[in-house]
Amino acid sequence: MACSAQSRSFHIVAGGSQRSTLARPRAIAAAAAAQPVSEPLDGPAAAAAAAPLELLLRARVLTVRFTLLSSRRARGRAAGVVSIACALLPPGAAVSRPPMTPPVRALPATVVHPHEVFVSEIRRGGIDLKDSMSVFRLVFLSLPSVAKVYPTENYYYFRFDSGGREIWGNLRLDVEDREKGLLDFAYFPAINRPERMDDLLEGSEHRQLGAADGVVLRRVRPLVYEVSFERKTVRFELNDLPQTMPAFLGTLPSEHFVERTFDDSGFQFVLLFDTKTADFRFVLDEEAPLPDVLLSVQDGLLVGRLSGFAFYDDKPRHRKVLIAVDAENMKKNNYFDGPFDQLADNFVKDDTRKMLMEQAYPYVRGRIDRRGMFRLPEGGESGNRLALTPYYTYSSLDDLRLFYSLHLRQQSDEQRLLSAFTHDYKKDVPASVTPPPAESPARAVVTPGGPGPFRLPPPSPKSP
Repeated sequence: MACSAQSRSFHIVAGGSQRSTLARPRAIAAAAAAQPVSEPLDGPAAAAAAAPLELLLRARVLTVRFTLLSSRRARGRAAGVVSIACALLPPGAAVSRPPMTPPVRALPATVVHPHEVFVSEIRRGGIDLKDSMSVFRLVFLSLPSVAKVYPTENYYYFRFDSGGREIWGNLRLDVEDREKGLLDFAYFPAINRPERMDDLLEGSEHRQLGAADGVVLRRVRPLVYEVSFERKTVRFELNDLPQTMPAFLGTLPSEHFVERTFDDSGFQFVLLFDTKTADFRFVLDEEAPLPDVLLSVQDGLLVGRLSGFAFYDDKPRHRKVLIAVDAENMKKNNYFDGPFDQLADNFVKDDTRKMLMEQAYPYVRGRIDRRGMFRLPEGGESGNRLALTPYYTYSSLDDLRLFYSLHLRQQSDEQRLLSAFTHDYKKDVPASVTPPPAESPARAVVTPGGPGPFRLPPPSPKSP
C-alpha cells in the first residue's frame, strides 16, 4: 500500500506514552536525514531505516490505531501522523500492513475423562458412607457456585468413586420441601446387575437437611434458590422450561397438551393426553437438541444408541413417540430408565394433571394430590407417587422388534396403534385396589414385569 493519508493503522515501538512518542518525530526524521545513505546508520536513524514505521525509543511496544473522523481536526491529526511515518521512507516506498494472524479456532467445550483418574479414584480409600453429613460435605464443597438443575422434578445428580464403589446420588429441591427450607440428599453404591430392589437399597442413605444441620436454603426469586453450608453458598437455578405446545408438533384431534418435561437423560419430551383412549404419551421434543443418536432397527422403529429409548416414527404427524425403554436401565435406576420420574412439577398450578391421572388410572381416584403424590388417609403425603409409564419395557432388541411387529399387524387404524404402543399396564388395575402402603422415605417405581411398585430411595440417585 502506498504511503498516504488514508492509512488506517501503524505500529510504534515506544517506551513512553503515545503523546510523548508522537511529539518527537521531527527530531528522529532529522537524525535519519543527516546520515549519508551510503554509510551505515546507527541510533534512531538505523531503526528508522530498518523499520520505517517502528520508531525505536525503548523496548515497550505500543500499537496505535486510529480512524479518520469526519471532523477537520481529526483528519489533520491523522494526516500528520501518516506524513511523519512517510518522511522516514525512501521516495516511492510502500507501507506494508502488519502481518495478519489467522484466527485461532475455538475447541468444542468437551470434557475429557482420562482413564488414570478413574483408576486412582476407584482405588483410593473411601469415605465413610454411613456418615451422611461427611458425604454431604464432600459433595457440597465440590459444587460450582452456580448449579444448573436440568431435570424438571428438580434433582441435581452427582457421582463419585470411593473405596471400590461408584456412588450415585442427588440433591433435590422438591416443590413443597424447599419452601420449608428443606433440602433432600440421597446416595447409594451402584450395582452392575440388580436382581431386586433391596440390591439398590443396600448402603443407601437419605436425609432431609435444614437449618438444624447447618444447611440454610432460601428463595432468591422464582426457580432460583441459594443453599449455604460451612461458609459456602451455591445458587441452584431450576429449569424454567416453557410450558407451551411446540409450534410444529402434529397431534391427533383427541390429543391434548399436558406439559413439557426435561429428563435426566438429557432428552426433552412433550407429554400429551388422548381423551379418546385415556392414554398419556411422551413425544420427543424436537425443538430441543437431541442428546443421542437414533438408529433405525426396523421400518418406523428408532432406538437410541446410548439411551436405548425406542421411538415410533409417526410420519403422518412428523413426530417420534416414545414406545419402549430398556428394562435393564429401569432396574439400575439410571439416567435412561425413562421419563416417568421427571414431570414438570414446578408448573403445576391446578388439578389438571390429577384429573387426567384419575381418568387414566381409576385406582388412584381420590388418593393423589395435584402432582400425583399418594396421600395418607389423614391427609399427609405418603412419599409415593404415581409413575407415568406409557411405554413397553424390553429385554432385548429381538423382544422389542416382536412387540413392535405384533402391534403393527394387529391394529387396524392409527389411533388404535398408538394406544397399543403407549398402553400402561397400570390402567388395568381395578379401581378397588389399594395403592402401595406408605413407607417414608420412599417412592413408587413400577417394575418392568408386574403390577406392584418396587421401592427406591426417595430422591432417586441415578447413574451417569
